[in-house]
Amino acid sequence: MTGWRRVDGFTGEYLDHRVLRSAADHPSGKSIPAGVPGATWLATQALPLLHITGDGHTVSAALWHRHNRRTVMIWPLWKPALGAHAVQALLDHPFLRPSPKGQAETVTVDRMRLLPLGVFDVFGAERQPIEGGKSAGVLVPLRIADEPD
Repeated sequence: MTGWRRVDGFTGEYLDHRVLRSAADHPSGKSIPAGVPGATWLATQALPLLHITGDGHTVSAALWHRHNRRTVMIWPLWKPALGAHAVQALLDHPFLRPSPKGQAETVTVDRMRLLPLGVFDVFGAERQPIEGGKSAGVLVPLRIADEPD
């Protein structure tokens, strides 16, 4: 894949913040969402790799973490390619949990500890509520900093 194409009228299940387009953003002067079907398809295909569990009060899911009263998504980029079971183990690895050593607003992980696992970078996102929306909100990028020494 070399790029994404946005499609008018497709919400993309609000997988990214750029799906929201105001009337000023669209040539028609109307507020029309523009999602990316390819990204939505890929995310849907990945669902079997992401365990979801709960205790009756709190939901827990691979990639999602609580950090200073915020729910954040943290995901790694790695090489070489891995099989399904190895991907599941990596996505739920404890080294991908936010470090409590960071500042309150900053989400940090110890990238050096992830290097032996083939992880060469770590990214994040969090939900931003949308006015009148019925979903958890759109995903917006979140910088993941290196853990302080």
